[in-house]
Amino acid sequence: MATYLAFGLLLPISNTQNHFRLCVIFVKGFFLYYLLFGILSLIMTLILAPLRYLSITWFGCILLTYLFILVFKNKILRSAIKVSINKIYHNKLAIFFLFTIILSQVLYIVLDGNEGLVWDNLYYIGETTTNIFTDTIKQYDPYSGDKLNWLLAKNLFVAYGTHSSVMCQTFSLAPLVEYYITMTIVIVIISNAVSFIVFELYTHKKSNIILGMALSSWTLFWSFGYLSSPQNYVWSIPNAKFSVFPFV
Repeated sequence: MATYLAFGLLLPISNTQNHFRLCVIFVKGFFLYYLLFGILSLIMTLILAPLRYLSITWFGCILLTYLFILVFKNKILRSAIKVSINKIYHNKLAIFFLFTIILSQVLYIVLDGNEGLVWDNLYYIGETTTNIFTDTIKQYDPYSGDKLNWLLAKNLFVAYGTHSSVMCQTFSLAPLVEYYITMTIVIVIISNAVSFIVFELYTHKKSNIILGMALSSWTLFWSFGYLSSPQNYVWSIPNAKFSVFPFV
């Protein structure tokens, strides 16, 4: 989360109070983070670089970003934290309800036993596992384990499997844990942050914002068919974050 915040501070920030808040900076940083990673990942994939090279390069970029923020953006960061703390202090009850909504989504998605789209899930978990064990990027078939004769063009721009490979290799995480728990929590939080910003554009009344987010959560829970699953919420949004959303 701190990394998304750091990347968000790299972008121009309006002087208005709303754009000075951590929530807005966090969302902007999330999309910039995955846009830059997607570009770097594509380059590394095309030159057939080992996965460890991508991991080292990307975490080097993250460390440089942290250093840049601490040296050149610390005043903006302190101002954003001050504005956000003040907002939380004067809206304790609203924050509690928002936290409850987010927590219910996380628990529902993580603990749900419906395993829809099994083959799709197996592909991306298999891709991450294969990348880690072979120290390559998209060079092996996740189902069979056979080395591909050429890179699959349709998957070159889908980098969230590669990102999971980098995270799992660096922090020794199990792919299932990273996909079903870690990324679920991240995507739920960022989605609710986006929803909050959108609802706040139309109304500044706290009760209306909470009601809108509660209804959007209810719609999310019941928007999947019998053969689908809440895990689609995790798989679909990472797809988007590496394609259209970052450019928007």
